[in-house]
Amino acid sequence: MLRHRVLAAVGFGLLAIAGCSSPTRHVADSQTPSAARTIGSKPGSGALLALDSNTGRQLWRAPLPMASVSKPVVSGGLVLVAGTDDCDIHRVTVAAVRAESGQLAWQSSVAVPEPCTFASLLSLAGGVVVVGGPTTVMPDPRIASCDRTTPGPPAVALDVATGKQRWQAPVTTSVVLAATSTSVIMSGPTPDCVVGLDAKSGLARWTVKSKAQSVLAWSTSDTAYLERFVLNKGVLFGAIDPATGHTGWTVQMPATGRTFPPALGDAITIANSLDTTQYPTLTPGSPKPTPQDSTTVTLTSLDPSSGHELWHDSSQQDQSDSVTAAGDTLLVTRLQGERFVLELRDARTGARRWQSPVSNGFAASDNVTDGTVVVAMWNQTVAGLSAADGRQLWAVHGTLGPAAIAGTSIYLAANGQVKHPPSGD
Repeated sequence: MLRHRVLAAVGFGLLAIAGCSSPTRHVADSQTPSAARTIGSKPGSGALLALDSNTGRQLWRAPLPMASVSKPVVSGGLVLVAGTDDCDIHRVTVAAVRAESGQLAWQSSVAVPEPCTFASLLSLAGGVVVVGGPTTVMPDPRIASCDRTTPGPPAVALDVATGKQRWQAPVTTSVVLAATSTSVIMSGPTPDCVVGLDAKSGLARWTVKSKAQSVLAWSTSDTAYLERFVLNKGVLFGAIDPATGHTGWTVQMPATGRTFPPALGDAITIANSLDTTQYPTLTPGSPKPTPQDSTTVTLTSLDPSSGHELWHDSSQQDQSDSVTAAGDTLLVTRLQGERFVLELRDARTGARRWQSPVSNGFAASDNVTDGTVVVAMWNQTVAGLSAADGRQLWAVHGTLGPAAIAGTSIYLAANGQVKHPPSGD
């Protein structure tokens, strides 16, 4: 499996909002399948699978020219993935499969510094898919400007329709951070440099150097958001114009704990997780009390156009996992005791629509929804739930990776065995 890099979505969760008037639907444990259908790829080979989102019926299975398979992205009637057979070979294969039939449309090879150390290999922007580039930006006190050369092969943009290379990123850029329909946003040679490229030509439109220890970015099709960590100020989150790099609005997030990637939909939901340890008061003659660890997860929902807060919620958690958004829905996975629970909330109000226990065991942070069907993954099980009420529609077993939803189809990566995997994988 490809190892997640720092920009991969980190999970979190929450408890119910106090006073919420929306009904809570508990899906019975008996609806969690014990004898679901088993599907997948042959050992040692990677594959891409398409399922009907309403029934879970397999539409097609496409063998791929790589063992490890990244999260699929869908564009122009094609499903695109990237991966490798050997972690010691500094190249990845990008493959495009026709969404209707599963037939291979094209494949291309791209030089990368470390083929097995990042999960989000593909970023879509304006008819191109951007692949590769360094996986991290390492602070270097000797580099003080944004126009120095970065080491390693740069990212390249492939034409979505043909797989032919359209452009190569400037040598002053490194990590691909985000992409809109017109721009690709990348890191420069230092963590505080951000560069905006034209999606059609790859030419640099703008460069922003901020007084920050690190900068991350996320985007929708037309808007980009930057998260800057500034010493003594905490996390500054704000919208930027992807064409110019000009800042629209900025809000200051908590300076303590961990701030996770935002869930982007009709609202922007940002989570902060803070671990604390409480030491009970000592009573003379009593045994020494055991310190109690707890985690407080705070969700803050912002209006995308203004940055104004829509709702705010803090709760005690056993463990945080994930949050994703699609349109007006917010999908939250949290650990309740020893059981993972899925919750669907209204993105702009925080009102909980339903909750569903999934199963004992690990729940993936790659749960996704298109607002109609929720695709949940846990314990080598992939299940489809109704986004309306949490009712389970279908379930299949298999060692399947992250999912993408487009139309009435769900596309899943099936990973094989890669040669020379990184130590510890």
